Amino acid sequence: MRILFVVSLFLGSFGYALAQQSELPEKIIYDQEVIDLMNQAKNQMRAGDYKDANKTFRKALALGKILPTDLSYLFAETLYAIHQYQNSLNFVDKYIELAGQGGNYYDKAVELKKLLNSEFDKIKACPYCNLSGYRYVTCDNCNGTGTTTEQCYNCKGSGITVCPKCLGQGVYVTFNSFSGKQYHACDICDGKGYVECPICHGEKTLTGTCSVCLGTGKKVSSILCNHQPEQ
Repeated sequence: MRILFVVSLFLGSFGYALAQQSELPEKIIYDQEVIDLMNQAKNQMRAGDYKDANKTFRKALALGKILPTDLSYLFAETLYAIHQYQNSLNFVDKYIELAGQGGNYYDKAVELKKLLNSEFDKIKACPYCNLSGYRYVTCDNCNGTGTTTEQCYNCKGSGITVCPKCLGQGVYVTFNSFSGKQYHACDICDGKGYVECPICHGEKTLTGTCSVCLGTGKKVSSILCNHQPEQ
């Protein structure tokens, strides 16, 4: 009996689905396209071209076909080389789960997991990057202050809004007992037809927490962190 795995792509993240354990022939014949892509990726790894190997492995994953268990380790090694540590850990854990101690790459997988845990320890202790290891940079929306001053959304920067009582007319109408109309200067806006904006209180702008960095003054970049302060 063998356990095979199928890797599915969902919203850019990897999920795993184990095939049900059933009596399978000892000799598994994999789809030739899968084998060709796997061999291509292995050659790219030997050449140190891990970025292209990453693309090739992803093509194999996207086929949605049964994959050799060894591919899980090889992809984990590739992901480690391009600093995608969390995805690498997912795949190496899956390889160890499926292959066990008898796997072709078991010893290497254990060593790779130690390397990954070491990287995660560095990331957790680093104040200069997020938990994925990407460097923080100064937020360009608030220039690092954590707050922004923007045009008031309610009055569109005018500082005033239409009077809610007279609706901009400056007067309001009442009716006497003979159904005659009587006009009165609006006592809310003093006949002007507008009032001070209740949101910005006439300031025309609003100051608040930066919507990009959420008040931290920094945002995550696409730069991998070296865990050292900027020189």
